[in-house]
Amino acid sequence: DGKPGDKQLAEGFFARVDRLIVHTADQAKMARSLTRKNIVTVPLPTFIPGWSSAASQHPAGLTHQLLFFGIVRKYKGLDVLLRALALTPDVQLTIAGEFWNSLEKYQTLISELGLRDRVTIHNGYIPGDEIPSLFASADALVLPYLSATGTTNVQVGFGYHVPVIASDIPALADQIDTDRDGLVFKTGDAGDLAAAITKLYTKGTYERLQANIPTVQIDKAWNAYTKALID
Repeated sequence: DGKPGDKQLAEGFFARVDRLIVHTADQAKMARSLTRKNIVTVPLPTFIPGWSSAASQHPAGLTHQLLFFGIVRKYKGLDVLLRALALTPDVQLTIAGEFWNSLEKYQTLISELGLRDRVTIHNGYIPGDEIPSLFASADALVLPYLSATGTTNVQVGFGYHVPVIASDIPALADQIDTDRDGLVFKTGDAGDLAAAITKLYTKGTYERLQANIPTVQIDKAWNAYTKALID
């Protein structure tokens, strides 16, 4: 985090290990600045509840519904998404996940932006058997993160055959083939996110993105990860 003593602490820790396993190129770059030990980069595998039947559960056609999925913390950028939603009429948003920060803060922002009739909140743990239906009702998964070192949520979206709209931080953007299976916007820029949402609903865009969503190979990803751990 750049605090005094962080580098010394990291160097002391790295001195105790033979190699490091990281999940992204950004993490590898950071690690190289702290140690000369061997660094292995391997993507973090994911788990997708209901994955075997996910694609068949996603209906054809647009619902004009977006999804924010996962624990709500400040770095996830939900406020940016809400401000972008205010700039894109006729689009609904479902927020599904436990609020670790003040729910009231976001409810106040929703009211101030005039979005109370367009935002549905499911605050708390989402049981696995309820997750497929959340993705089935969404046109896209939106990941407006302000920062991240690694996340599997892009792969979760793809696993449910849903295009992903994400901020351009490498941990997210490196998993997306921009304008082919998802859309990327400038981190923290509500106007640019609004433009991406508008583009999603431009004639032919959603259909193109959904048609190009890659197949998520969960077993292959876990095999590669476990191999990196034991080799």
